[in-house]
Amino acid sequence: MRRLRNGLLLLLFALIVLSIIGLALPPTFKVTRTVRINNSAAGIYPYLNTIERWPEWTILNKSKDATILYSFSGPERGIGGTMTFDGEKLGNGKITIMDSERDHSLNFEVKLNEEQVTIHGVILLEPKSSGTDVTITMEGDVGFHLVNRYVILMTNQVYGPILDETLQNLQSITEQ
Repeated sequence: MRRLRNGLLLLLFALIVLSIIGLALPPTFKVTRTVRINNSAAGIYPYLNTIERWPEWTILNKSKDATILYSFSGPERGIGGTMTFDGEKLGNGKITIMDSERDHSLNFEVKLNEEQVTIHGVILLEPKSSGTDVTITMEGDVGFHLVNRYVILMTNQVYGPILDETLQNLQSITEQ
């Protein structure tokens, strides 16, 4: 009986310590990746600003999840264009174009898992003498959710490769 009580006290102590550490962890995350694409900003921008083209270059595609289904709403191009997706491997979510500046930038919002997680994204196009630098930044805030505060410690390792692959796909498609 004494071992059980000591075990429970130890468990309680560990939970309190983990909670205190969790509260001290940052609630926000930010991941940024850049690639140079041998194309003009005008040649790249239509792939970004047309929501129905996102499955062509994002990881939200049939090669990653053969069961993925899409639905599109709002305008075909620009602000308000929305793609909803649902797949066995990739889960469900919604991407909405929030703002766009022709051949320069696009802001979007991703809502995952029935809108439990919101991620804000920005894609910047910066013309260079040898093409265009395309930068994707994704950031979010998990608030006081302690488990997610531990999870975001790994966002660079999780979202970084996703953004790298997404940019490689965009590069491959727009350099053809």
